[in-house]
Amino acid sequence: DLPEALRLSHEVGADDPVLAAALATESRALVLSGRYDEAGSAVARGLAASPDAAAGARLRQSRALASYYLGRLDDAAAEFAETAKAFEQAGDPAGEAAAVNGIGLVAHRRGDFEAALTSYERSGTLARLSGDRKRAAVAAMNIGTVLQETGRAAEATARYRESLREAELIGDDAGLARAANNLGNCLVFLNRLPEAIYWIDRSDVIARRQDTRAFSTPACRSTKRSRIAAPTASRCIGRSWSGSKGSRASCRFLA
Repeated sequence: DLPEALRLSHEVGADDPVLAAALATESRALVLSGRYDEAGSAVARGLAASPDAAAGARLRQSRALASYYLGRLDDAAAEFAETAKAFEQAGDPAGEAAAVNGIGLVAHRRGDFEAALTSYERSGTLARLSGDRKRAAVAAMNIGTVLQETGRAAEATARYRESLREAELIGDDAGLARAANNLGNCLVFLNRLPEAIYWIDRSDVIARRQDTRAFSTPACRSTKRSRIAAPTASRCIGRSWSGSKGSRASCRFLA
């Protein structure tokens, strides 16, 4: 439990770099849960605690991610670029992969799809170099999303399948649910409805195993509609996912 670990680090007199590293982990968790003010406080405390180069970069990356989610894209882009450089200089490909993914997130959100693809491809390469399969799955997912959004659905399905393989290798149910979700959605637009139903069903089963409502509810609803009337399936499923506008359910812009 991270808060408990932080409390104990104070009690046992842990040195500042250890505290900074713990705060780097805490700050990212707070950002991903939408608690941006608390994340900012954790980053400030961490940076004041004499972090080593790796912890300092991770703290700044949390701040960059918060800026991204808050729509401060210029700030996010600058800080992601700085942290990518810091990780590169430190010889940390896993950290660099996450930072480069962040650069892609900003480009993607701005509609600069080619720049986003370049960053996501680089992130995936770095993730594979470091053995970080979860990050590799995220990169493949984000590449697939760009390809789907730019009308290259057939190419997107290959990337979603790649994301599925990576997630399956490490037993990442959340990653599996996302990839199956997006693959099914993409196959609908290719009018491959029986296969689409299979993957949407699979996403729903995995999500229910996790009790992940963000995936299971729209997937289940879309599947039922597609079984009732195939001609209306693509319209129903398309609206279900495209209406999510960047939510975790549509798996866009994964950090």
